[in-house]
Amino acid sequence: MPRISQQARINYDRGVEELRPAEIQVPEQLRSKHRKGPHNIHQCYKKAWEYAVDHEVEGIRVVHGTYGGGLNIDHAWVELPEGVLFDGVTQRFYQREGYYSISKAIKEVEYDVITLCRLLRDEGHFGPFHETFSQAKARKFRLELPRTL
Repeated sequence: MPRISQQARINYDRGVEELRPAEIQVPEQLRSKHRKGPHNIHQCYKKAWEYAVDHEVEGIRVVHGTYGGGLNIDHAWVELPEGVLFDGVTQRFYQREGYYSISKAIKEVEYDVITLCRLLRDEGHFGPFHETFSQAKARKFRLELPRTL
């Protein structure tokens, strides 16, 4: 497992603290079996997939999008019925509207578990499977670069 930098740990702790007002408790059967901590950084697509396949919840959706306001960091999370959201990086549950408001999350695409598993099988990775905001921005930037001889 790669080492987590001190700055990554600080950013992780800051993010957990910022989201605390939206954090909620859920019944035991919905809780994640994975441990909390900064070791989950950069594992959002995998952790969202793991949670979704580990929990048979009608209406569960894995969302790929961005968060962080102006930072627009590619991210994945899980939406459950009744306004509950699970973030695989923090391994915590949130009131959906509060999470969106605090993290400035933007939903780009959502998947049911069967579709997500097919994409994983066909593509060989956990995502993203669409052109993300940051990829589109990078493509636009490349197109706008002046061509020199």
